[in-house]
Amino acid sequence: MKRVALSISTVLALVLATASVAVASPPGRQAATAGGPKFTVWYSVPCYTCSTRWENFDLPDFKRALAAIDPNATVTSNSANGDTGLQVSQGESAITDGAKVLVINPIDSETMNPVIAQANKLHIPVIAYDGMTEKADVQYFVSFDAVKVGEEQAQYVISHVPVGSTIAVIEGQQFCSSCIDFKIGAYNVLNPLIKAHKIVVGYEADTLAWSPTTAQTETEEALTKLHDNVKGIVVANDGLATGVIAALKEQNLAGKVVVTGQDSTDVNLQDILLGYQSMSIFKNFDWEATAAAKATLDLVEGKPVPRTTMVNNGVANVPSTLFAPQVLTRSNLVQLAIKSGYTTIAAVCKGYPGKCPL
Repeated sequence: MKRVALSISTVLALVLATASVAVASPPGRQAATAGGPKFTVWYSVPCYTCSTRWENFDLPDFKRALAAIDPNATVTSNSANGDTGLQVSQGESAITDGAKVLVINPIDSETMNPVIAQANKLHIPVIAYDGMTEKADVQYFVSFDAVKVGEEQAQYVISHVPVGSTIAVIEGQQFCSSCIDFKIGAYNVLNPLIKAHKIVVGYEADTLAWSPTTAQTETEEALTKLHDNVKGIVVANDGLATGVIAALKEQNLAGKVVVTGQDSTDVNLQDILLGYQSMSIFKNFDWEATAAAKATLDLVEGKPVPRTTMVNNGVANVPSTLFAPQVLTRSNLVQLAIKSGYTTIAAVCKGYPGKCPL
């Protein structure tokens, strides 16, 4: 799917849990470099089953962005299928095979540290992509503000249910830094309200492997436990939301319960049009991939990487680029997802029951 970067005039200043940061504007692409030496970049995907974004968006976007600025670069990639040991062995093989830059989206926050240490000894730059590697010497970090994502999701639910309502929280497995930060952000909003008895979290789960099927089972358990008395569900991403919505449909509750998400996939955008899902956190992955591609070339050439902030990972203040997440609802779906070139009307409306409203 061909997409172009969304043009925005300003972005918000965001605050991470531990540091004040400036949020990046969408990156532009520089002209291709001619005549440079050929080199290989290894791109590590944590799993294709935990989110469709890695295979369908981030990886092809990164390849396209890097080819546009340096046609001499070759990208090799692996999916670790959620297996930390496999991701480590894949990283070791990439170093042996001569990769000049490692772009790592880590399954968890520290498992890849031995690979990164090996890369450091060989002066191979490492980019932490979307999730930070803790206590490791990485040269660049690019992501969206994960704490803010969780805060936006929880705030949306709170703003759309009556005071005193019972809600549920369906997060993903807490094995990566972003996974943890989504939940931290959500409870930054929820905890004061829980303490003030203005909201009740009647059920919560950290979904193993971010499985939609497991999220459906968890939602069924929540509805049984709470006798269907659930006004809203804070859901960490769109994959989990599909499972949540399936369970709500079983009880004829789809469209009657506030449901959040993240990643704005075509399936979930259609669910927003149908009223089954209330919102999704919109993140234009092309921005992230393009920033990583630019940083890759800078690191190969020994240049400073562009950054908006420094993020401390327990070892160093890492030059970082953080983008602002945006709340996507039915009212701004066309503006954010269609007019930006992120997706198409045909893709969102595919299989729509009846006439698609777009």
